[in-house]
Amino acid sequence: MKVKVAALLTLSFVVLTDAKSEESVDLFVFDSVSSCGKWLDVRNKKGRSANDSERWLFGYASGFAVGRRIDYWANVDHASLLHGVDKHCRDNPLSTPSSAIQKLSEQTQKR
Repeated sequence: MKVKVAALLTLSFVVLTDAKSEESVDLFVFDSVSSCGKWLDVRNKKGRSANDSERWLFGYASGFAVGRRIDYWANVDHASLLHGVDKHCRDNPLSTPSSAIQKLSEQTQKR
C-alpha cells in the first residue's frame, strides 16, 4: 500500500511539473457534474487542456461501456464521439458531457 501511494504521489508531481514546464495550463478536472458550457469553453481553447478533456471523455465513455456491458466503440469512433458531445453541449449548455455520452450510447445501440 505504501508503495502505491508513493508511486501515485511521484506520478502526480511529474504530471504537474510537466504541465508547468510546457505552457501555462488551466487544469480542469471533468466529472459527471461538469457543465456542457465548461466543456465547450475548454474545447474551444485548443491546446493541452482540450487534449486532456478529450482523453477524459474517451476514458469516461469506455468506463460507461464496461459498466453497461455494451460495446460502445463498435459503432462510434473518436471523432464521431467528440462531434456528438460537442453538438449535444451546444444544443444543451446546461447539460453535462456525461449525459451526452449516455444519449449517444442510446442512439448507437439502436443501430
